[in-house]
Amino acid sequence: MAERVRVREIDDDEGRRLLRIIRRGTGSVVTWRRAQMAAETYAKQILQSRRPAGSSPSLRSLAEAHRTAVEL
Repeated sequence: MAERVRVREIDDDEGRRLLRIIRRGTGSVVTWRRAQMAAETYAKQILQSRRPAGSSPSLRSLAEAHRTAVEL
C-alpha cells in the first residue's frame, strides 16, 4: 500500500514556481501534473479552512477560481 500524502503550506516562492510550471505547459507531463495537483490541493486547503491565502495574488486568484468552479 502506498504512503499517505502529506500536505504542508507552501510559501510564495513555491507557489510562483508551481504556477510557472502549470502555465508554461512544456517539459515533463509528470512534473506538470504534480505541480497542478499541488496547486489545486493548496487552493482547496485555503477554501476549507476559510483563511486568507498567502500574500501571493496568483495563489489567491487560484483559490478564487477553484471556489467559482466548485460553486457552479
